Amino acid sequence: MVENAEVQEKIKTRLPEVRDALFRLLSSKTGEELFDKEGKDKLAEEIRKEVNDMLGFKGQSKGVKKVLFPKNFILQES
Repeated sequence: MVENAEVQEKIKTRLPEVRDALFRLLSSKTGEELFDKEGKDKLAEEIRKEVNDMLGFKGQSKGVKKVLFPKNFILQES
């Protein structure tokens, strides 16, 4: 969830960087860290902060407001 269309456009413009940052963040996590609600909540907050920092938005009232996961969020260990 984003603040407005300007934020959405900034994300689209920097999508390769956003994807890279998210891939790096997600690949640093273990299944155990993400198994329960608290782990997923922590990850969502880390994603929100990472993207907002990248886009130059400080504070929760600007930029990405909330990260939502799909119901079928699947964890796969390699």
